[in-house]
Amino acid sequence: MRIAVCSSNGVMVDEPFGFATYFYIYETERNALELKGMRLICRLNEVVRLSDGEKFRRAFELIRDCGFLFTGAIEPEVRRWLEAKKLTVVTGHRHIAELGSVIKEFKKKELLCAVA
Repeated sequence: MRIAVCSSNGVMVDEPFGFATYFYIYETERNALELKGMRLICRLNEVVRLSDGEKFRRAFELIRDCGFLFTGAIEPEVRRWLEAKKLTVVTGHRHIAELGSVIKEFKKKELLCAVA
């Protein structure tokens, strides 16, 4: 499964979704994370010209192949919009190295909800 991460340094999940310049894209395989690349959301000179809605749509197009988005923060309405598009959004500052265990916990909760 692919995951997208909003990070300013490639070590921590720390950038808000609306302010990230890049997405770090990871592949999870057997509880290990492998960096697959970085995807540029928009160049600094484009930020001022784009409306928030356009930036969010452009950002989603870059991560539509991901199952999870890890971000430092996100506006509630943007979160709902992304989740309606079947993207699991996880907020909070944490080390990227911890993401495999976080995903594992989400999958356990999904299984418990499906059984209940």
